[in-house]
Amino acid sequence: MLNPSQNQSFIIDGNLALMDKLHNNVNSLGLSIEMLFRGTDLDCNGSVTLENFKITLTKIRLSLSPSEVNKIAYIFDEECTGVIYKKSFMQTLITYGVNEEPIDADWWNIGQKCLIDFCKMLHDKVIEPEVAWMSMDIRKQGYI
Repeated sequence: MLNPSQNQSFIIDGNLALMDKLHNNVNSLGLSIEMLFRGTDLDCNGSVTLENFKITLTKIRLSLSPSEVNKIAYIFDEECTGVIYKKSFMQTLITYGVNEEPIDADWWNIGQKCLIDFCKMLHDKVIEPEVAWMSMDIRKQGYI
């Protein structure tokens, strides 16, 4: 039986290993953990629901068990509110040493801003998808 201080150390070590696994698996896809948050924060309000974050972790096939997905989600939702806020998300990454983007960096880089604006234009029918496709397929090869 572990005493309370040993138990706390065991939990922290397990969480470190799990966060390292998340970091490595996300990087193997050419992504950062911060990108997972932005990809889940569809309305760009700086928060994501716990359930939506777990769906993101599951759908991008990170080779995580359902138990690991739950643990990771609750690591980010320390106060068990069901919502993960950008500031605490970033602080958690820094605490576990798995952040890749500086905390004071522009949260949305230029490419991401352009992609979000483009998606909004498509959604709002400012530009038709076919017109957008033709303008991006400059070599007329059927892909961009």
